[in-house]
Amino acid sequence: MNDPFEFSVAISLVTICAFASMFIQERAKRHEHKRIKLIAASEALKKHFEAMKELDSDDTPVEVLESALQFSAFFCNTETPHVIEHLTCEDVAKIDVDLNKEHAFHHAFQEFSRKRPDLAAKFTEASIYGLFAYVQRWPKCSHLFPDMVVEIVAHPATEVDKVYRLTRWADLKASRSVAAHA
Repeated sequence: MNDPFEFSVAISLVTICAFASMFIQERAKRHEHKRIKLIAASEALKKHFEAMKELDSDDTPVEVLESALQFSAFFCNTETPHVIEHLTCEDVAKIDVDLNKEHAFHHAFQEFSRKRPDLAAKFTEASIYGLFAYVQRWPKCSHLFPDMVVEIVAHPATEVDKVYRLTRWADLKASRSVAAHA
């Protein structure tokens, strides 16, 4: 290896190998981080569904069960990240929904909270674990997590109403998109 050309080729190969090794290590770290987040999401979903199962009681009003199921479906849906992006750019209150259902839910939840605070707490627990699992699965929306948790704990009925509005909005938007492509 007395030839300067051979030496520079050897140095280049060593450099390429070193960069490739660093790239592979960095990629492995990212995959490990993603794996840990998915495990956390899986554990949170287990707790979410345990709380949902406890809500399945004769004491839980139909309106609350429907909202809990809709909330659950919203955070388990792979299209939700696109809808969540609109949380900050759409005025949720302007989204057209059935006001009778909205009022029925608010009334049912308030009454439910007075009669069965333990089950109302399970509703909040299911909501928070569902949201946490969602954020672990789709971290691009994680910046919304702290505010949403505070709002869910402080005003569970209002937050579920927002999710209801967003879900209806997303359903309407998706059906218009499908109709446009037909």
